[in-house]
Amino acid sequence: MTTYAVHIQSKKLSTSNPNLKAVGHKGLKSGHSSRVDHRSDVRSRAHLTATPHSASKQTSAQNKPLTDEDLETVLDFSEEEVPYDETGKKCYSRACQKLDVVPSSYILTKLSNSKTIDCKHYGLGPKGTMALSIALVINSRVSSLNLRGNDIGQKGISYIQKMISESHTLTELNISDNKIGSYGAIAIHKMLADNRSLRKLEMSGEEFTNSDAVQLAKSIQDHPELEHVDLSHNNFGDESAALFEEMISENIALQTLDLSWNQFRKEGARQVAKGLKENIYIKDFNFSWNGIGDDGAVEFAKALKVNTVLTSLDLTCCRIGHDGFMKLITSLNLNESLTILKVGKNNIPEEFAEAALAILRNYPALKLETLDLTDCTYSPKFEAHIQNLKDMHRHINILHGYASNYGKNKSDSVADILKEGLECLRDFCKENNVSLVELFERFDSDDSMSVSLQEFQEGLKEAGVPLSLYKIEMFANALDKDGDGEVDYSEMVLQMKTAEQT
Repeated sequence: MTTYAVHIQSKKLSTSNPNLKAVGHKGLKSGHSSRVDHRSDVRSRAHLTATPHSASKQTSAQNKPLTDEDLETVLDFSEEEVPYDETGKKCYSRACQKLDVVPSSYILTKLSNSKTIDCKHYGLGPKGTMALSIALVINSRVSSLNLRGNDIGQKGISYIQKMISESHTLTELNISDNKIGSYGAIAIHKMLADNRSLRKLEMSGEEFTNSDAVQLAKSIQDHPELEHVDLSHNNFGDESAALFEEMISENIALQTLDLSWNQFRKEGARQVAKGLKENIYIKDFNFSWNGIGDDGAVEFAKALKVNTVLTSLDLTCCRIGHDGFMKLITSLNLNESLTILKVGKNNIPEEFAEAALAILRNYPALKLETLDLTDCTYSPKFEAHIQNLKDMHRHINILHGYASNYGKNKSDSVADILKEGLECLRDFCKENNVSLVELFERFDSDDSMSVSLQEFQEGLKEAGVPLSLYKIEMFANALDKDGDGEVDYSEMVLQMKTAEQT
C-alpha cells in the first residue's frame, strides 16, 4: 500500500488570493486546482503534499484513485510568534512608564548582557525597585543584585520578596543600609522560605532588633544553600543570642557569618561561642565591635580548642584586655584550622604581646598565618620579638601599629603619631564641648602655658583622651620639638594649624 503524508501549514490569507494548490486530497486528482469556500477574511494557505511510501511504486500509484487508507495526514497549524523578551527590558521600560519613573540606561544595559546589577546608592526608591523586580522575574541571566542604600522602604522589600519567591536565578542579594526594620525581617523570612537558590545575603544596617532575630535566625538556620550572611550594624544583643547559638550550631550551609557592630556582651559571646563549638561548616566569623570584654574572649578561646574548621576569627575592638588575649593565644596550641586572628584596637599592653609571640614560638604545629594587632602601637624593640617568632614560623605575619582606613597599616613615624594625636585632641574637645586652652589649663598647675612631658601625659590620661599609653607617650615626645622636656601650648596650637592645612 502506498502511504502519503499531508502537511498543512497555516498562514493568514485574504479572500483576494484563493490560489490554493491541492495535491493528493481525497476527491481531487493530483495537480488539479480547486476553488475553496471562503467563509471569512482569514483563511489558510494549504500545501497538501503527497509523499509516496516507495519511489519505485510512484508511477503505478499515480494511475490509481486514492483512498483514505492511502493517506497519512499530519496537520501543522503553527503561526509565526513574536520573539520572547527573556531579558525583561521591555517589561522594565513599560513598568517605569506606568510608575512614572525614569528608566535607567545602566539597568537596561545590564539586563541585556550581565550577570550582575550593582545599584548601590542609586536612589531607586520603592517605585524603581518595583520596576526592576518585575524585569527580574522574567530575566534568567542576572544572578547578583546589589541594592545597598536605595531607600527601598517597606514597599520595596515587599517587591523584592515577591520577585525572589518566583525567580530562582538570583544567588547573591545585597539589601544593606535600607533600614527596613521589623517589616523587612518578616519579608525576608517569607523570601527565604520560598527561595532555595540564594547563596549570599547581606542585610547590614537594617535596624533589626532582638525581636527580629526570631524571624531571621530560624530562616537562615533552615536554608539549605545560604553560605554567606551579613547581619552587621544592627541592634542584636544578648537577648537574641540563644537564637543565634541555635542557628550557628544547626546550620549545615553557612561558611561566612558577620555579626559585627551589634550589641552583644559577655552572655551573648558565651552563647554564640557555644554555637561555634558545635558548628563544623563556618570558616569565617566576624564578631568585631561588640563589647564582650575579657570574659567574652575566654568563651571564644574555649570554642577554638574544639572547633576544627574555623579559619578566620575577627574580635577587633571588643574591649579585650591582656587576660582575654592570652587565653586566645594559648588556645591555638590545640586548634588545627585557624589561620587569621584579628584582635586589633583592643587594650593589649606591649609586655603581653611579647609574651604571646614567645608562646606561639613554642607551638611547632602552629597553623596561624596572621595575627592582627592593628592600632596596638609598640616600641621598636617589638620587632625583635617578631623576628624571633619568624625564625621558627616563617609563614606568620604580625600586623601592629597605627592604621588608617580600618586596617591599612602605616608606619609609626613621628609625623603619623603627631597627626593622629592632634586630630584626637581636636575631636575630644569638640565632643566634650571644651576648648583646647581649657583642656591645657587642667594640666598647667602654675599657669605658665607650658607643662612637663609627664604632666602632659598624666593630664591626657585623666581627661580620658582616647589614646593608648604608648601613643600618649609618643605624642608628647613629638610635641617636644626642642627636646627640653616641655610641651608648650603655643607650639602645640601652631602644629595643630599646620596639620589642618596639610
